[in-house]
Amino acid sequence: MWMLIFFFGSVVRYRPQAFATMTRGRFGAWINDFVAAQPEQLLFMLASEMRRREVARPAIV
Repeated sequence: MWMLIFFFGSVVRYRPQAFATMTRGRFGAWINDFVAAQPEQLLFMLASEMRRREVARPAIV
């Protein structure tokens, strides 16, 4: 996950046209889904690491 975040961040910063091409390609839907979900996933992962136990959203939202 860290590697993909770093990779996509580098591509978006230094070669945005390449990122646009990737999102229109074969894995475009997966890339869009990954990028959209990562801020929340990263937050829960960091919270779990800091608390040294599983942190999850409550079932009732």
